[in-house]
Amino acid sequence: MLDQDGVVALVRALGAGEQEADERAEGGAEAFPLVINAPDHALFVVEDDGLVVGLVSVGSVLSFALGATYAEVELLLLQPAYRRQGLGGRLIETAVAWARDRGCKELRVEPSGPQALIYYQRMGCRELAKRLVVWDL
Repeated sequence: MLDQDGVVALVRALGAGEQEADERAEGGAEAFPLVINAPDHALFVVEDDGLVVGLVSVGSVLSFALGATYAEVELLLLQPAYRRQGLGGRLIETAVAWARDRGCKELRVEPSGPQALIYYQRMGCRELAKRLVVWDL
């Protein structure tokens, strides 16, 4: 069973700014039961002595334009002390396996910056688009 408090604490700790961290943590607490019970979404964690130190949140999307389903990494977080140990790569590999098992044609992720893009490219991805436009609803 996933540790909801541990997952929400990790999201809060690694939020970009204080307000964003609070909003993400609140969303995480509300979304947690929805995510872990949704057939088109998954949450995988890395723990160390019972402490959640990393996670990847991935979901699938049916695309009319693609003519298939693709998966998207919504969130990839890893505590700084646990980086450069291959754990992020293992989380991505887990997301890739999850997507393949569901017949997804692609796994997409929006890099947070140039270093993240290089990181993902080292794991074999290609750049699809440079920007994302969003409408708040």
